[in-house]
Amino acid sequence: MAPGNDREQQPNENPAPDHENWVQAMGQELNLQFGPDGEGEQIPVGGPENQVRPEVRVNDAEVQPPDAPQDPPAQGMPNMPPLAVPMQDRLNEQPKAGSRMQVEYKENGTMVIDPYSVPRTIATGHGAGLDGVRHAVYAPTRLSTDVEGKITPPLQGDALAQQALGRGGTGYLQTYPDMEDAVIKRPYSFGEGENQQFLGMESIIHETTILSALGEFEGAKGVENIIKVKGSGVTGDGEPFVIMENLKGGTLDDRIANEGLPPAQLDQFAEGLLSGISFLQNRNVIHQDLKIDNIMFREQDSVEPVIIDFNAASATEGIAATTDDYEEFRYERDGEPNMQPPEKQGNEINLAKITPKADSWTGGLCLAAAVIGKRSQQQLVQEARLAGEDQAAVDAALDARLGTAPEHIKVAIKGMMRVDVAERLTAEQALALMQQNNPNFVPEEQPQPQVPEPEPQEPERVYNEEPKEGSPIRVQRKRNGTLVIEPDSVPTGVQMVQQRRGRDAGARGNVYGPTRHSLRVNQHVPPPIVDGNHDQPGVLAHGATGVLQDFPHMENAVLKRPNAVQIEEGEPLTFIGVPQILREAKILTALSDFDEAKGYENIPQIKGTGITDEQEPFMVMEKLKGGNLAERIPEDKGLPEEQAEAFANGLLNGLDFLHKRNIVHQDLKPNNIMFREEGDDVPVIIDYDLATAHEGVATGTGDGEPDGFDLSGTPDIMPPEARNPGPNNENLSEKIDAWSAGLLLVTAVAGSSASDLLKRDLIDFRNGANTDSTQLRVLLERHLAGVPQNMKEAIIGLLKLNPTTRLSAEQALTLINHAKGRPGG
Repeated sequence: MAPGNDREQQPNENPAPDHENWVQAMGQELNLQFGPDGEGEQIPVGGPENQVRPEVRVNDAEVQPPDAPQDPPAQGMPNMPPLAVPMQDRLNEQPKAGSRMQVEYKENGTMVIDPYSVPRTIATGHGAGLDGVRHAVYAPTRLSTDVEGKITPPLQGDALAQQALGRGGTGYLQTYPDMEDAVIKRPYSFGEGENQQFLGMESIIHETTILSALGEFEGAKGVENIIKVKGSGVTGDGEPFVIMENLKGGTLDDRIANEGLPPAQLDQFAEGLLSGISFLQNRNVIHQDLKIDNIMFREQDSVEPVIIDFNAASATEGIAATTDDYEEFRYERDGEPNMQPPEKQGNEINLAKITPKADSWTGGLCLAAAVIGKRSQQQLVQEARLAGEDQAAVDAALDARLGTAPEHIKVAIKGMMRVDVAERLTAEQALALMQQNNPNFVPEEQPQPQVPEPEPQEPERVYNEEPKEGSPIRVQRKRNGTLVIEPDSVPTGVQMVQQRRGRDAGARGNVYGPTRHSLRVNQHVPPPIVDGNHDQPGVLAHGATGVLQDFPHMENAVLKRPNAVQIEEGEPLTFIGVPQILREAKILTALSDFDEAKGYENIPQIKGTGITDEQEPFMVMEKLKGGNLAERIPEDKGLPEEQAEAFANGLLNGLDFLHKRNIVHQDLKPNNIMFREEGDDVPVIIDYDLATAHEGVATGTGDGEPDGFDLSGTPDIMPPEARNPGPNNENLSEKIDAWSAGLLLVTAVAGSSASDLLKRDLIDFRNGANTDSTQLRVLLERHLAGVPQNMKEAIIGLLKLNPTTRLSAEQALTLINHAKGRPGG
């Protein structure tokens, strides 16, 4: 009696093979056996000493005595056999050069794709409708494809029926006019205006994320058998979309209505199908809905299959285990019910038994359809379903239906359709079995790894953190390695003299005079800007502390001067903002003597200070012609990735330069970040009139009176400790700038709108109403969808609530560059 078969065996019939006999039959011509667990270990066939009887396995765990304690299945470890060659050791199986996507290699040799490292084109947030109920809202990221004006409004009603290329449970397809050979997949739309709703968005976003990740593996075996994404994003109406290649060759369903594919096409089709499934299984992705209308061809005469429709794909971990909302997705019983393997049938399912090998079963049925045609495959599907867990009945159905199919394809199908998950072949094993049984198979030459010639390395620049030779600047080195610049050692071009002035002889005012370090350019300084009359030649900008004006006497220079007020006619002019200008001049003068230090290029260069005949102090600085960050960043997206990284390096290098000299800027915002030239990516940190510190050159005003640390600056960029600075400001430090730098990086990588939205969402964290750091991380993860992982982690580290654990500029710089294999700056 054959196992699982209760009818008497006839002499002229072959017994239904048990596991051991079946494995041996598979391996006789291949000179190999599958190992004791049926998982593909290659063992030379030989004498009885090599014929190890396989252990029976249930739920992929060894059978234990009834009273033995049962170990729960390991979470996040799909039951996949060890790969003969682990993924990390295979050529062309890694993400393409320059990809920011990160993978984790499992003990079985497969890989898991980190979902948070996949470049996101669709950001998910939450809003509240008129009914007050919070709901998901979607917005583009800097990586999104711009389709505004290029696609029709969402299709509804008759237009949907007439214009859609195809419709499914989660959305519909349209041709995409802006790209040749492309289609756009969109969710269903209902209503208009404020009442417009989109259905199926989560599934489209889920599919987009998976396909975007898989597309990063250019050159990997099987990637050509997966549909390609050309772009994705969100329209102005909040409608997510994905642009995919247009497959013009129809589905497998279209080709096999009456009979299977021509025999001459079967081998190429089978290899393509199994390569595609293997590509997914080795990345721990379960398609879950492999069927003949989800297998297409690129052209009418093409035989190479392409697997489509990943909206039901799932996993226990990795890219297919989460939705775009980062909620647990895990395995679900999705897909065509009759096609599902035995472990996914019945009213109750043991999720621990559902693994990537579920696709082996459905892949076997699809391959059978290519051999015998649609009608016979439908009958096979029903027979296999009725067989349940009776392997003998499944094998009998396969033998009857496959008939005279090529033996090497038949043996692959039977290996993929084993009821016991432990015995079932992966697509990779089935492909190897099929090829080795095929007398016409010619192995491809394996590419040999090419060792690239080492590129000539530029000598690493040697920085000097001390003042340049001959400088009068004196510094004190602190135990933590930072420098404190002694204020009295900084040469200044303006000195203050107190004297009696005005009609009230008892009143004292600040009067300023030149020193031996002053610029002698009185005849070249335009007249003062009096009473806010900023409509003067060369005025570039003005603010509370002064005016920025072109300086005609020096090329590429600007004049920073105070606001002038005429209190009464005939009285001397009163200048507003002089202490702040002199403070900034003193700081920049001190920093100018560190011109060989790392980060110096991110600080504006001062050319000198002086005073006019009207006792108006002024400062001359380099002219920055590239505009500021606020002018460069669009509202809806940030800088391109390489520019964003260059910006981050420049910003953090400049901050580290300041912080190592005990200078805290205190007002880092987009308007205070400029560029030297229009196409220059190197940021320059400007405006030091609010800079402060606990000690050193930034502790005093321009009047020379020490004022220590204060809390000036723009309120919505200040960190939580600004609300509780401590009795002696002991809670305040350079970490103020770290928080503001995190917000600046959000602006750079995601756009000004995303940054403004984040600032609003951070209000409760800044004012102390919410101190939950876990909630803060979840909030930041949502806002930073689509941002490269290294940049995202740096921003999250800069925006920590506790300043003692918040990243410094130097630490954030190291984190950003670590994934690139570069030094930290």
